[in-house]
Amino acid sequence: MIVEDDDFDLLAVRRVLRRSGAAVELECVTSLADAVTKLKQHRFDLVLSDLSLPDSYGVETIRKLSRSAAETPIIVLTHCDSEDLGVRLLEAGAQDYLTKRELTPEVLSRAIRHSIQRHEELVASRHLLTEIETARDELARQNARLEKLNAQAQHFVDTVSHEFRTPLTVIREYASLMRDGVAGPVTQEQRRFLGTVEDRVTDLNTIVDDMLDSSRLKTGSIGPRRKTCRVEDVLGTMRDSLEHKAQRRNVRLSFDIESQLPFVYCDPEKARRTLSNLVVNAIKYSGNPGTVVVEIREDIDASGVVFSVTDNGAGIPPESRSRIFDRFDRLGDLDPQNSGFGLGLAIASEMARINFGELNFESEVGIGSRFYFSVPLDHPNCIANRFIQFATQTSEAPFSLAVTAFRVTGELDADAENAIERILFRELTQSDLVKRVGPKEWVIGTATRNTETRAIAARVKQAIEHEGRNRPQGPLPHAEFSPMETWSLPWEHESALIHLSRRLREPRLKTQEFNHAKHVC
Repeated sequence: MIVEDDDFDLLAVRRVLRRSGAAVELECVTSLADAVTKLKQHRFDLVLSDLSLPDSYGVETIRKLSRSAAETPIIVLTHCDSEDLGVRLLEAGAQDYLTKRELTPEVLSRAIRHSIQRHEELVASRHLLTEIETARDELARQNARLEKLNAQAQHFVDTVSHEFRTPLTVIREYASLMRDGVAGPVTQEQRRFLGTVEDRVTDLNTIVDDMLDSSRLKTGSIGPRRKTCRVEDVLGTMRDSLEHKAQRRNVRLSFDIESQLPFVYCDPEKARRTLSNLVVNAIKYSGNPGTVVVEIREDIDASGVVFSVTDNGAGIPPESRSRIFDRFDRLGDLDPQNSGFGLGLAIASEMARINFGELNFESEVGIGSRFYFSVPLDHPNCIANRFIQFATQTSEAPFSLAVTAFRVTGELDADAENAIERILFRELTQSDLVKRVGPKEWVIGTATRNTETRAIAARVKQAIEHEGRNRPQGPLPHAEFSPMETWSLPWEHESALIHLSRRLREPRLKTQEFNHAKHVC
């Protein structure tokens, strides 16, 4: 279609088209209104349009044509030769523009060919973009639906797990009472049967714990309570129960613990759960006869105390090692008769990370496997080093490492102290550092932006005020946050390590102990 109201110019364009040898079918109109009407009635391969028409003038002519012919390329024919005009015409929707006085068959033929080709590519890109946007919207809808279904499934698992706990506890306690003869005399055979019941209930209770912990770890609702503690605090009463479980399976379980181990900084309950899961897993898959060895040693290179569990099982094939810590993956070569859903090692790995550590393993097919993790020594250098390493691994570089002092200014009794620490650990995340450095002072490290650090402080203050209002003993003492230092990682790694170590130094730490820790870590 040619849009031209000047008869002489129309004749010239016709002549050039005829001389170009192009086989075309022409439709000629003399106004913008007629052009818009024709475009609604027919599909054209190309529009050649003048800028000056009886009912429109200039760039606005092309803008209106482009709105009516979104699928049709437009070439502008004009007497004006201006680079600025050309840019505005292209922005308005034209594919090209030609000056009438320089119009030749070759130039027009090339312009028509290139304009149609470019416009086809542009239309194809638009259609592809529309398809992508449609697919993205559909994907968003599907994701929302999957998240809802996942939340419902997780709620179901949590509810069922909680409902299982009470009857399992009752069954186990009654079986234990009967086995001990509280309800009357029992034979040796009956005692063995009741012991088996108790053992299997314990297994089922472990599965329930795994399901709950897996859910909480995934949502980040399991918060760490890291503190200064001894290895004995980690072991707790688990040793007797593990030895009982090993005995039931005819597995020889031994503990090799280094004497005079130093204090460590960790959440003892999380470290205990990590070790327990590893030992239970080793007992399940040890050889026949089974042997499991638990070793606890100080490791200077690891700047911490290393817990390791070694078994004499079948070992882990190389092709299965990359998914050994995946949730719900029990590996095809393991004994299908063993109970569980493949959560034990996944949970142990996450629990080790909460204590600024990492769960690793060594395995040889036909020989056995060794799983090990470490917790940091209770020394400033060791804690700072582990925390910065953990923050670097879990944060997107570059990021800011902010250190804040948290001080209580009022009287602090044991109950208020526990309440404040509980609030701190609840409001902060697994990747944050909370370390007590004095009777009324804590150092808090967050791998985050300063604005988020201020938001954390506001949440903690609000929680302290809220809990204080409902506290029978009266309000909690006043506390305040004082920003200390901020470093940009990974660039200021060394500076952050040195200064954070100093901030974490407690008054009780003797100079020679601190220097030793500095050398070790």
